[in-house]
Formats: sequence, C-alpha cells, structure tokens
Amino acid sequence: MAQSDVATIKAEGNQAYCPTTEIPIVTDLTIFDPNNNPISNFYIQISKGYERGSDNLKLSNPSAHPNITTTSFDAQQGKIGLIPKSGNSMDYEELIAAVKDIVFWNSDPHISGERVFSLTPGSANYLPSTQHYYVYVAQSGITWKEAKVAAENSSYFGMKGYLATLTSREEALFAGEQATGVGWIGGSDEEVDGVWKWVTGPEAGTQFWQGLSNGSATAPYFYANWRADEPNDFGDGANSESYAHITHRGLGAPFGTWNDLPNQGGTDLYVAQGYVIEYGGFEDDPVLNLSDTTRIYIPKITEFKGDEKCGIGIVDLKASASSGEVYWFESIDSQTPIFIGDSYSPDLSESKTFYVLASEEQDCFLGKREEVLAVINPIPEINESVKLNNCDEDGNPDGFTNFNLDQAIGSIFIGIPSSGDPPAPPMVSFHYYLSRSDAENKVNEIAPSPFNNRTSNTVYCRVESNKGCFRISQIKLSVSAPSPIEPGFYYTLSACDTDNQNDGFYSFNLSEATQAILDQTPSGQDLRVAYFQNLEDAQVEKNELPQLNYVNTTAFEQTIFVRIESEDNTNCIGIGQYLKLIVNPLPEFKIDREFILCLNTSSILVETYENQGNYSYQWFNDAGTVIGSGLSIEISSPGNYSVVATSEERCQSSEKRFFVKASEQPILTPDHILVQDNSNNNTVTILTDNLGVGDYRFALDNGSFQLNNTFEYVEAGIHKVRVKDQNGCGESSLEISVIGFPKFFTPNNDGFNDLWQVDGIAFQPDSTIHIFDRYGKLLYTLKGEDKGWDGSYQGVEMPSSDYWYVGVLEDGRTVKGHFSLIRSEK
Repeated sequence: MAQSDVATIKAEGNQAYCPTTEIPIVTDLTIFDPNNNPISNFYIQISKGYERGSDNLKLSNPSAHPNITTTSFDAQQGKIGLIPKSGNSMDYEELIAAVKDIVFWNSDPHISGERVFSLTPGSANYLPSTQHYYVYVAQSGITWKEAKVAAENSSYFGMKGYLATLTSREEALFAGEQATGVGWIGGSDEEVDGVWKWVTGPEAGTQFWQGLSNGSATAPYFYANWRADEPNDFGDGANSESYAHITHRGLGAPFGTWNDLPNQGGTDLYVAQGYVIEYGGFEDDPVLNLSDTTRIYIPKITEFKGDEKCGIGIVDLKASASSGEVYWFESIDSQTPIFIGDSYSPDLSESKTFYVLASEEQDCFLGKREEVLAVINPIPEINESVKLNNCDEDGNPDGFTNFNLDQAIGSIFIGIPSSGDPPAPPMVSFHYYLSRSDAENKVNEIAPSPFNNRTSNTVYCRVESNKGCFRISQIKLSVSAPSPIEPGFYYTLSACDTDNQNDGFYSFNLSEATQAILDQTPSGQDLRVAYFQNLEDAQVEKNELPQLNYVNTTAFEQTIFVRIESEDNTNCIGIGQYLKLIVNPLPEFKIDREFILCLNTSSILVETYENQGNYSYQWFNDAGTVIGSGLSIEISSPGNYSVVATSEERCQSSEKRFFVKASEQPILTPDHILVQDNSNNNTVTILTDNLGVGDYRFALDNGSFQLNNTFEYVEAGIHKVRVKDQNGCGESSLEISVIGFPKFFTPNNDGFNDLWQVDGIAFQPDSTIHIFDRYGKLLYTLKGEDKGWDGSYQGVEMPSSDYWYVGVLEDGRTVKGHFSLIRSEK
C-alpha cells in the first residue's frame, strides 16, 4: 500500500465522563503535513455509541477563535464541522485550538456506555472500527447500475470508491442510520435469484444472504440488515428486484434497514434518492493517517450480587466497577454515599434495596445505578409443642387410631413476621418426621395421613418457608375414649326427589342435622360438627363434605359419618354414623294425554295406570278446582283436566295434564247430500256443515271409509252414503238416488235390457218423461214409478232407430236427450 502525502492527524483523549457535564473531546491534538496543504473544513463525528436526540457537540469558546466558525450540529449524523469564517483554509494552530474547545455534553443523568469521536479533514464520515470512509451522494432517480459506476469512478485522498458493503451491525448503523438519505448499496442477487452477494469493493463475489425474507445470513459475515418481509423478489424481467438499497425512513422501518428494488428503483417512497460510497479496503489504497479518534466513557457497575439469609443479621453484598470506585446509596436519587468499596456488609433486621454507582470522581454521583437486594427471609413463627387428639372409633378400643397430622397445623403455625421488601409474604409448607434429627436434616419424611399412633405417639413437624427458613414443632398424639353418644343413634334428613329427575339424588343442607346431633352430647361444650363419607376420612379429617348443597352419592339412601370435636383444642369428642339421608321418590304413574267423550253418552271414565306405589290422587278441572280423588274419575264435560298423586311419604308428583275431547255420532239428513248426475262424471258430495262435533270419515255403499267427502264417477241408481265418527261415537247412513238415462236398450225378451228405464228415478215418483220418434210423434209417457218403456206403440213393436225424450223431474230439472232402440234380426 502506498503512503499518502496528505496531513497526518494525531488525537489524544480517553476520559471518564460525568453525566450532564461538558467535556472536551480531545486532551491533545497535532496536525502534521509536510506539504502544508490547506485545510478548508474539519469534521468531528460521534462515530460509535451515538444517541440521537440526547448527545450533542458544540464549540465551547467561539470568541477565542475569531477566524473559525462551526457548522450546525447535524443531529442525524452526530456531526459538527469547523470551517473558516473567510477565505478557503484555516491556520493549523488556530484549528487545533478550536478542536480542543469542541465539547461533548448530554443532559441525561443516567447516560451509560462510551462515545468514540472521529476527527478528520473533509466531509467523509470515518468509522474507526473499519478505518474506512463513507460518503452519501444525493442524486434522486439514479439507477443502481449508474450509482455503481459513479462510485467506482470516485476517490478520496487516493482511495478508490465503491458502493458500500455493510458487513456488520456497527457499519450498517453508521453508514445507514447516520446517513442522510435513501441510497443504493453494493448488494445484488442478479446472478442467481435468492443468492445475495456483495458485488462491489474488496468483498465483491462474497455471499451474505440466502433466500427471501425467511432466509438466513451466510458465512463469512453472518450479517444482513433487511427490513421486515424483505427481500421479497417482487417483479420479474427488467423489473426484478435484484439490488439492495437503504429503506426510506417514511416507510416506518428502523433507520438503516435494507430493501430490494429493481435497477431503476420504484415509485413514491421507493424512488432512490442517491447512493452510499465506501472508501478503503483495497490493497493498493494509500495508508492514511488522515483521521484519528478519541473516546469518553461512563464508568459502570460491571458485576453486583445481593445476599439473603434467614432471620436478622449481617448480609454480604458485592459490586465491582469498570473503573473508579463503587459508591453505595440508600436510594436511587441520594447524593450521599453510605459506603465506598466493592464489599458492603450491613446488619439488617428486614429486607432492603441498596443502589450502587461507579465513579472516578468523588463528587460525581450521576449515571446508571444498579439495585442490590439484601433479603431478610422471615422464619415462620410457631408453637414449639402441641397436642393432637383423635377419637378411638375404629371398632377396637385399644388406644390406637389413625390421625391426619395436618390437623395440627392450626395449633402449630402462628404466622410469618414482616420482612420489609419484598412485601409479599412467603409460602409455608409442613413436613413430618419421626425424630427431631430427621426434621432438621429433612430426611425420612412421613405422610401426614393416615398416621397411626401405634408407630409413635410423638412426631415432629418442620414448618418451612419457600425460602428454606424453618422451625420445628413437636406434636404429641393422644386418643380419647369412645363417643359419648348412645349406640344406635342416628338423625334422618329426608326429602322428596323434587329435582325433576326422580333418580334418588337430592341437594341436602347437612347443617340441619347439626343441632340434633349436638343435643346428644353433654352440654356446656363449644363443639364443631363435620360430615364425611367414610370412617377413615372422619378419623383423619380429610375430604370433609360441604354442608350446603351436598348431593348424596348413593341413590335414595346414604349413611354419613359425623365427627364431633372441640372448638377450643380440636380434641375429638366422637365419630359415628349419626346421619342418614333418605331421598323419597316422587309418585310415578301414567295417564293418557287425551280422552274422547261421546256427546250421545253421559260420561267417560278416566283412569291412571302403571302406578309404582300406593298413592292418593286429586283430580282438577281447568280452573284448578278439585273434582275428585281415587285411581279414576267420571268426566261428563269436555275440557282440560289434571291429576296429582301423593305417596305415603307425602311426596307429590308433578301435575299430569290431559284433555277430554268432545265427539258425537253424525246427524245425517238429505240436506247434507249434494248430487251432480246425468253426466259423464256423476258425483256425490256429503256436506259437513252441521254434521256434528266429531272427527268424521265417509263411505259410499260398501266401500272403505275415507277422509274425502266427495265421490266421483258414481253409477246411476240407488246408493247408500255412510258417515262414521273416527272416535268411535257412532255411524249414520242414508239412501240416495243418482239419475241416469240409458243410451240404448234391446227389447228382445231375453231378460237383458228389455225395457228402457231411467236409473234412480224411483226416488222422484212425480217425474214425467215423454218419448218421441224421430218425427216428433209422442210414443210413450213414463212416470217415476213406471217400470219402463217396452219399445212398442199401441201394441206394435217400434223398429230399431234413435228415439228422443223430454222430461220434467220432480226436483224441477228439465231433461232432454236421445237413445237407441236395437232389435236383433230374425
């Protein structure tokens, strides 16, 4: 690499910073240039650790530098420049003096970390970690390929330029976040979709990403700074998004993140605003000492450790600083330290939080403070010796029985004393052992239930908080004499199964039995009664039954174990099967939902059936009035009724409702008959109005009964119509006639069709029918009761021919027509 003949910058400064104060960025500075090249501008930039919005640079004594002024502090880049007030260059000595008067300040009292300052002539941004320079060139609408050519045609003090290759987070944030606009960078997957490479500068050809937005960074850098959901390779052909650029800040993405775009860029906020040039990294680049850096740092606590112990006493607290001393405070805002040093051992009676700060100055107590917690864990307060009594009700009065050791907790445990911070009390657990030594060493733990005192009459309870603090209590077991309640006593709670299921289960209030049970014990004692499903549960007092809303677990009848004990000392007074629960079923029976009352009879008998017990009954009308009792009842009026049954245990069934429906035999008269005859389709209709209140079906002659009340294609003649009540209340019938005029007859004395007769006319005897030949000569007059015309006139047989008739029926109809007389040839 060639040695450059430009100026050499040598800066000194590695200082501790006291928050909210002002501090020069250098302690010394030299500028050496053998050629005395003029310096027209000089820039100081916060190149590492920059906090936008709170870090600032300024010239502290501008009047002392009459020929030099500053640019406005660029809050985007964290940068300030020194430029001549007039002319094209600055005097070296005055420039050095001005740089020494550039100060850094930050108003945040809790500032942390370090700040690195880059000092360089020229406007390029210098990053100490890469020793490269970065320049953003604004040129709206420039394509990626145009930007690549332009960058490679540029130089900076002899160093070749190229589109920036950002291979680390620090470099990406510096070049992207602290740049001033959207710009192209040197990444592309133009060669192979999804294989993103740096294609510019010394890193050209090196892959850094594989895939789309769900892909991953690749060796050797394992770093990329894509915006969320990018790259997405949107578009194809000339519009393929194959080139990387820094995302516009207006899109809401974090500053400095990348997007993929086509060569010509996009529209709106996706239009490229310029490009980022990077200088440095080529082997033949000149060696520049054109820039140098200084540093300030804020001393910090690097490690800290609290302490906790059981009960009051000394705690050992530790802290260490990156530089300077560790100062201990009682509050986060206190300016008066209570101790200085890495180890602090206060004697405490309760938990307390301390705050530590690192500082190199005895009067600088600003900066980030860490909390160091000293915890005094309280030791449970207990009674060190208690007694636990139980009843000898196991059927063998030998002084041994089962215990539930947890029943002693109420006598052992007093509480947890206050521990200061944190305010929430610890949880407490109880563990049981056969010896004090086992309890202290927490070995050979025994189950609390069931424990029989045949094993030992003394056990030890370790009462321990969830912080491991404990005390031990001795439990002495004693067994009392059998219950004072007379053998064979029990109290019964009975109920009707009124939960609409009739399954033998019911929700009882067991406390209703309590006083009756207590009345069996000697007076003058403060006693408690508890209920259990079995003897073992009652002995060890586990699975106690709820006294309200207890549903029996055995259908219809269940015996409950009762435990009676002293409220004063929990001593057992008695255990036994003193409570019986009985669930009486509701009456079960059946009754039909509907009955038919024929109005032509006086009443109907309504009965229950399939009765499941010996019940009494009450029958009610729709008004709720009792109208009878017994298994059955005679009802003479239609309407809604109900019946309720009551068992011998006085359990009443739900109301069963039924309906008595009225029906009757049909009242059939000629007025109900409508006949349409003398047609190709003779019909008979039975009119239903005023037939009665029944449910009727209809039949003609001997045909089947049907729902339809009209019959079609009825042959002429005499017929019987029939109407039947479907509910069984009776049937009525009526003969009717259907008039029909034959189309021909054959008077051959063979016994078939020898007379021309009008079918059905016998029901209209006053009808008159006149018969004419084809010339209008009256041949015969037929009355309704006549048998018919024999085909002769005045004793002479009339020849085969057509004949006409005109008649007036009794019902007032006039009829006309013709028929054929047919004689066989002799």
